[in-house]
Amino acid sequence: MDSKEARTFSPHDNALGATSNETPASSVQSWFDRHPNTLESNVSSALSSNPSQPLTESLASQPPIEKIAIPRGPDRRIWKSNRRVSRACDICREQKVKCSGDRPACRRCHEGDITCIYTDGKREEEARQSAQLMSQVRVYEDLLRSLHPLLDRQLAIQIEKVVSTPSTTPKTTPDTQQVQRNPIQPTDHTIEDFNRSENTQAAGLLGRPSEVAWLSRLHCEMDQHMKPEYPLGRSEQTPLLSTNYFLDDLQNPMAYPNEFLEWPSEEAASQLVDSYFHIVHASFPFVGKLYFLKQFRIFYANPRKQPGWAWMAVFNLVLAIATRHSSLMRKEPEAGTGTHMSYFTRAWQLCMRNYAMFDHPNLQQVQVESLMSLYMLSIGHVNRAWRMCGVAMRSAVAMGIHLRSESESISYISKETRYRLWWALYSLDIQLCSMTGRPPNMSLEYCTAFLPAPHREEDFHEDHVSRFIADDHTRRALFSSFISRAFKLDGQGNNLHAEPLHHSAISEEDDVPRIASVASTAKPNASVYFLYRLSLTCIGRAALDEIHSPSTASLSWDELESTIAKNNASADDWLAELPHIYHFEKPSPNCPFVRQRTSLAFQFYSIKLIILEPCLRRAIRVSFDGPCSKHCQSMATLCMQVAGSVINLLCDKVDVRWLYGYCPWWSIVHYIMQCSTILLVGLVGQIDLGEIQNAATVRNVKKACGWLFEMSKTDDYSKRAWGIYSRLAAHHNPDLVLPSTSTS
Repeated sequence: MDSKEARTFSPHDNALGATSNETPASSVQSWFDRHPNTLESNVSSALSSNPSQPLTESLASQPPIEKIAIPRGPDRRIWKSNRRVSRACDICREQKVKCSGDRPACRRCHEGDITCIYTDGKREEEARQSAQLMSQVRVYEDLLRSLHPLLDRQLAIQIEKVVSTPSTTPKTTPDTQQVQRNPIQPTDHTIEDFNRSENTQAAGLLGRPSEVAWLSRLHCEMDQHMKPEYPLGRSEQTPLLSTNYFLDDLQNPMAYPNEFLEWPSEEAASQLVDSYFHIVHASFPFVGKLYFLKQFRIFYANPRKQPGWAWMAVFNLVLAIATRHSSLMRKEPEAGTGTHMSYFTRAWQLCMRNYAMFDHPNLQQVQVESLMSLYMLSIGHVNRAWRMCGVAMRSAVAMGIHLRSESESISYISKETRYRLWWALYSLDIQLCSMTGRPPNMSLEYCTAFLPAPHREEDFHEDHVSRFIADDHTRRALFSSFISRAFKLDGQGNNLHAEPLHHSAISEEDDVPRIASVASTAKPNASVYFLYRLSLTCIGRAALDEIHSPSTASLSWDELESTIAKNNASADDWLAELPHIYHFEKPSPNCPFVRQRTSLAFQFYSIKLIILEPCLRRAIRVSFDGPCSKHCQSMATLCMQVAGSVINLLCDKVDVRWLYGYCPWWSIVHYIMQCSTILLVGLVGQIDLGEIQNAATVRNVKKACGWLFEMSKTDDYSKRAWGIYSRLAAHHNPDLVLPSTSTS
């Protein structure tokens, strides 16, 4: 056979030249099919050439034929390896054969289609049992710590000794050690599914600064130490839902059907409008007073000439807020007036007509959204109020209202109206964030809008006021004077006012006479009150960012305590600089600004409680490293005293007309529940303030219960708050709420 005919074998062919897809037998048969006469012709040729020669010799003399490779059988060598495995499977160990140690199945079990099982050795089993025991010990220690505030002092001291013993404290990782150093951490995670039900959707996230979260923790601690005669009750609701007194789970405040082009008589409307500007406008100047009153008079002088649907929506929201206040005051409604829900429904129909929410924002739309948020807050729909406030802020930002305006086409009065709208919206946002425990919508770093001028709106046309409004340099100095004192540095120590003030160089020597001149010419009025209210708002914003934000979770307790002390000092500095006429801790008989003084007092004490609450919680829960420091204990005591100061703002005799007439009525339930929760937490946690102060704390809790009970008679918002708080107070001590009308 010619060598050229020999086939070149591929590395993928087997010994017979078969490809990987051919079997050895088929390869042999294939070769014979290609050479059918080769063997037969060779034998015949050998016999014919020499008949006498043996066949074998004849064949030997012939040219050699092509070799036929015999196919190899399957490789049946047993797997062998000198590698030693740390653990053999149960089957190989039982049969005393070498195991490959492969996971999840060794080679023998895999080839034999046998379930391969690896069981722990003695050391692994001991380590696993030890970990389980340590975990169980940790659970018991946590249980002891949770019961610690509810026990008498002798048992509490004994538990402290047991829990603080080094032998019972498990070794921890650095992350766990950080948690032990700072057990009062902000919420940087959630354990609730806020899409689980309609109730959880209505409540939404309620973070650490919210008194609802404080009530929830108190509920959990008290629920572990149930008193059978006053059980808290078991339900499918989580503690957060069972202590949430907001009314967002109720239906939308609509009163369909409603004719949105109806309006009350001029006399009734005038009373409601006057009431709104008298009790609300100073704290939330969402609308320009002069322009609105001018449009109001034009509208009733010629009702057929409608000023536009947007203004009508603003008008109805003003009526809704004023009517809500009138109903709380238990005043008889004027003839021809509707309910606050009917006015709100008309405003909603007007501003939502033709999908107005999807239109590009304008100034009146921002006012509508802001007033809606305030109305929602006043009726207890706090989650809805927070969402609507966010919509309003985004509309305002889209229009650039948060920035200083240098447009020559806008009048100075119009600019001033926009500045007031922005800062009123900013103030409302911070208040709602403190109530819900959620992050604010806008950082002050992005705001360059001038602060409102410290002059009455009625005086805007006077020469000295108009000159001040047009003086950008003086207004920058005013911005620096009021805001930087309250909000100088952020958490990293950066100057937050470098950007707003960089547009022109301002020397300190130049600021002093300008600000002094402003202070001397501006008499006490609603605008000056709003400036101090706004400065206090910035202090509250700093407390939310630096104490209760998730980013502070990495701080040790010493670092957090230092931050708390700094924010508390900022609040005290604000109080020290407060003018005497607004100073609520100094007696001032026959003061014409009682409403403003009371509003600043509630806001100031509320911010102090947000700042100091972590110290109270730490003082109650003894830390892993030992008892809290003397400074922390003093701050916890101060927190209880501040809560008592809020209750002392209320009259000894319950009078809801005085309460809603002179207090910030739109959030008074929040203020009372916030301080009352702190007082109850201190009582349950057995914070020792001395015999006299302890007795005063009990009286203050009773007084708060009496006020909430009286308020609950005509207000669903107060009724739910009273039900939640009275149940918790009665669980601790039935005498706190029995009789329910007692305030002494």
